[in-house]
Amino acid sequence: MSSASSHSPGHQKITVRCLLTCVLVCLFVPIVAQKGQSAHERPVAAAQNRIALHDETPGHCFAFVWWNRLEWDSLWQETYTYSPQGQVIAVLHDAFASGVFIPFERQAIAYSNSGYLSERVTQRWVTGMWTNAVRETWATDAQGNDTLRIAYSWRQIQGQFGWDTTSGDHSIIAYDGSGQITNSETSYWVAGFPRGHWERLSRSEYFFDGLGQWDSLIVSSPSGNAWVPSNRLVQVQWHDYALGQRSGYRTQYYQGSWIDAQRVSCVYQGLGSNCVSESYTNNAWDTTYRESRDFDVEEHLTQWERQEFNNGNWLISNGGKHFYTYNGIGQTEQVIDQSWDPTIGYLNAQKRIYDSFFVSATTPQVSDWAVTAFPNPVTDVLHIQSRTREQVCIKVLDMQGRMRMQATRLFAGECTIPISDLLPNGTYFYQVSSKTGQAQGKFILLR
Repeated sequence: MSSASSHSPGHQKITVRCLLTCVLVCLFVPIVAQKGQSAHERPVAAAQNRIALHDETPGHCFAFVWWNRLEWDSLWQETYTYSPQGQVIAVLHDAFASGVFIPFERQAIAYSNSGYLSERVTQRWVTGMWTNAVRETWATDAQGNDTLRIAYSWRQIQGQFGWDTTSGDHSIIAYDGSGQITNSETSYWVAGFPRGHWERLSRSEYFFDGLGQWDSLIVSSPSGNAWVPSNRLVQVQWHDYALGQRSGYRTQYYQGSWIDAQRVSCVYQGLGSNCVSESYTNNAWDTTYRESRDFDVEEHLTQWERQEFNNGNWLISNGGKHFYTYNGIGQTEQVIDQSWDPTIGYLNAQKRIYDSFFVSATTPQVSDWAVTAFPNPVTDVLHIQSRTREQVCIKVLDMQGRMRMQATRLFAGECTIPISDLLPNGTYFYQVSSKTGQAQGKFILLR
């Protein structure tokens, strides 16, 4: 057993903890990636591949709790393992059951030489052992857009277990000289025996105005060896092209000629937007619904509502509100989400709490306290003991100071950290931090 020494590393982020809570009802509220637009309104000309780098998940230790019987109950927690380059290479998901966290699912993640996500393998804990479940692979072009996505399931094939392709998308993308997408063709994987095949799905072609902004889009469907127009977007007007914010457009479908289907107009005021949709029926435009979005100065979505137009009245059919609070240096401390219930109104849906602790010359000093860790050397699980009883963040660092693992734990005398199989044998540091103190120690990993 080794006793940890107290330590206060200057100018280093100690922890970020995120608690997600569901209250009374848990209704999904769409997350809008671009200010002032719903998901179906966003331009598809720049669908970037996901890059799970450390700067996108800066020290997040996630622990989730659920509202149950009017009390907070832990739901699940995740532990992340990082590469020396700061990429998330493994995720361990523990479920909370009967007062303890138990293994549920884990993922191993790989990246291309350019840093884009290339493979993710998911395993689930079944009858005391890890079992393969899902494998996903991606390919990207030079611009970082996904060109190939394939999903596999682990199942028995001709008497032996192996990966079997179950679904996939394949895209061929063309660009102009400025890097904008001019057209793309998408195919999907059709499973079959003894083997499946790729089948063409759609073709999209973009047209640009004199300013270099696309103002129309034609989507075609396959017919034999040819492409036949099926629908299009026309009269596309932009509020902010760089941010992908449209102020208006019209959709049409093709039946020998182009027939109007829908038109949308958006008004942007201050930090919000209001978009009204109309459908074309009986040779006239009929108002159908409107969507409004409000943002704070940090461009966080604070309110979203969809209202249906019925008999001359606007009725809320779906919506959400989001309330943000920040600490003194502008970091998010808490987010409360509410969802719309047509019989009651807005109800609390979920709450996320971020505890961001910094140790520097300008932040208040907190007391140091000692912890002990064992065994040393470690083969698979590191046990950490302390007299404190509170939520803590635990990080594992290599000898170069690079974070390789992190997890949030509720200290109640002792907690355990399963050491990832991806970490090689060697000497590591662990850091334990909370609102009341921090400590660190050293251990040797020897399998």
